Amino acid sequence: LDEKAHMVTGTQNVLLPGASGGTYAIERLGVPSVTVNDGPAGLRYDTTVWYPSVINLSSSWDASLAAQIGVAMGKDCLVKSMDVILAPGMNIQKNVLGGRNFEYCSEDPLLTAYIATAYTQGIQSTGVGVSLGLGQVVQFL
Repeated sequence: LDEKAHMVTGTQNVLLPGASGGTYAIERLGVPSVTVNDGPAGLRYDTTVWYPSVINLSSSWDASLAAQIGVAMGKDCLVKSMDVILAPGMNIQKNVLGGRNFEYCSEDPLLTAYIATAYTQGIQSTGVGVSLGLGQVVQFL
């Protein structure tokens, strides 16, 4: 039961500085731990590039540019030994008061799909995984 619980809970006690968290290894089954890092605009490290926010990137409508930035971010992950980057954010922005709107691609679903696909393919082309950001959208009444 502990192994099953560890598969879905993860850990914040990772050995890499700057990591956002990770998963437990299950040595008995040969399953390694996975280290994750925040990253809609670059890894959360003091020595990595801070890329344009995803909303700015989406505003370009340039999938090729999104893929190139994805490749660069994937390479940053490899240098810092990160396995998965927590990006891209794909919430559909419904209210201008959303404090994290800059982390999401667009208020337009088609543009979000267009840019997020290229961005994801760029990152994954380096062998790094992505975790698509589909968090809760807060509605202000």
